Amino acid sequence: MKHYREKDKEIYYKQILKVSTNKEIKILELGCTDNSTFLAIKKYFPNAKFYGTEWEEWKGKFEKPIELEELHFLDLCKEKLPYDNNFFDLIIANQVLEHLYEIDNVLEELKRILKKGGHLVAGIPNLAAFHERISILFGYNPSTWHTSNKQVGLRNGVSTEGRIHCNGFTIKGFKNLLVQHDFIPINYIVSEVFIYDNIYIPFISKIFKGIGLTQCWIFKK
Repeated sequence: MKHYREKDKEIYYKQILKVSTNKEIKILELGCTDNSTFLAIKKYFPNAKFYGTEWEEWKGKFEKPIELEELHFLDLCKEKLPYDNNFFDLIIANQVLEHLYEIDNVLEELKRILKKGGHLVAGIPNLAAFHERISILFGYNPSTWHTSNKQVGLRNGVSTEGRIHCNGFTIKGFKNLLVQHDFIPINYIVSEVFIYDNIYIPFISKIFKGIGLTQCWIFKK
């Protein structure tokens, strides 16, 4: 079976396909260092202009892809996005928002730079996934939300690489958060039920979406 990160990308691409277009639109991708992912997305928008942001500490570690109009390295929790109001037709972020402490400030910035009628496609882990429920059942913390520099869940003691996941969201919780920031939920899909890195129970999440590993939403402004 595929690694869970590949599963993340699969549902992300399915949502991207739903908003794909041949129009000349402007697209911002948050966290765009994975060049293979960027090139895959670009195929769905052949006439779009792409912009990107990445974490400030990664500056100098890779070059700007020639396909990007601009690339900015910044701390999204502290800095405003360097774009005018109502600038983008589409903003995409896969496995990014759970890394941000000041999530409310970031969402307000995304709303500011997104055009009226534009879309936000956002993929994040599901805090209420099956393996997280099992963790809590046996008295452990969920592993998706990094409360310390080391895991205190079922993978107790494994490094969280500096608490890279500082926020966690259930499906309803993430929907409610975005609605509070005036985004309109269009639809969401989830990946399969996760057991370990590349071990899944197929089909169950089609019936019980709330326990799928990953969620990916389309919102509209």
